[in-house]
Amino acid sequence: MTITSSYILHIEDDHVLDRGGNFMSEIRKVGAVIAMAAALSLAFQPTASANMWGEIKDKKAGAESPKWFDEKYSEVEFYNCNSAHHQSVQVLLRHALDFQPDPNMGTKVYTACFKSGGVSRGSWNDLTSGDYYFELGKIDSGDSNTIDVDKFYVDTTLAD
Repeated sequence: MTITSSYILHIEDDHVLDRGGNFMSEIRKVGAVIAMAAALSLAFQPTASANMWGEIKDKKAGAESPKWFDEKYSEVEFYNCNSAHHQSVQVLLRHALDFQPDPNMGTKVYTACFKSGGVSRGSWNDLTSGDYYFELGKIDSGDSNTIDVDKFYVDTTLAD
């Protein structure tokens, strides 16, 4: 998410200047602060649209995906996996919690994505509302191996 703002503030000797270098009135200062606070609060909200995709390049066990918000169901798909021995990768779904360890909601072992044009899918049901992410577990039965995944896709719509 990119934050854009029509104001660029500069504080100089207890005076606030707008981007044109003009002193701002108290009302404009308050308005600018409120606008910036609103923009920042939006920037740090969990992803509203939980369906997302990306790629994985040269990652080891323990690598984590971006977080998404979910309420009940998540499916994680890997397309075209490549590792040293072309065998398997563990995918752990974690529930992101504040100030405590993130519990593992279950581990899936992906193998089909290592075949030409292959896709591996894992799904998790009955999740509680909150932020989630996946973590790579053992790759080809080891912790120091790396993996590339041409595309991963996270789907939170059970109806698909």
